Amino acid sequence: MQHHFLKGFGGDLTKAYARASMVATEAVSNIRTVAAFCAEEKVLELFVRELDVPKQRAFVRGQLAGLGYGLSQFCVFSSYGLAMWYSSTLVKKGKYDDFSNIIRTFIVLVVTAVMLAESLTMAPDILRGSQVHTHSNGLI
Repeated sequence: MQHHFLKGFGGDLTKAYARASMVATEAVSNIRTVAAFCAEEKVLELFVRELDVPKQRAFVRGQLAGLGYGLSQFCVFSSYGLAMWYSSTLVKKGKYDDFSNIIRTFIVLVVTAVMLAESLTMAPDILRGSQVHTHSNGLI
């Protein structure tokens, strides 16, 4: 999902790099003509100009990725802080006797949530694997 999100904001960089690569390929394959007309600087300027678009898109993509990652980390650690604060409030009011039980519960929940999130990132691969398995079973 993050890949599609960033692709929408940054655009497709492969097309932009392909244009720059085409300029370089043409210049190298026609090096005698380029040298004969002393056009090395002109070809270099054209190549650098073709790289401006991907450079700008990569910068935007990097800024958005950093902002999104920072925001997600802020939410995660803010929720941890809120849970710890609320837990200490419950202990202070006498609703819980032992803070260690709260910490154990908190750690179990955090580890479970992280492992669940990790397993969900593998869902596309699991689905792809099950489709391949299903198709291979259908052929036999």
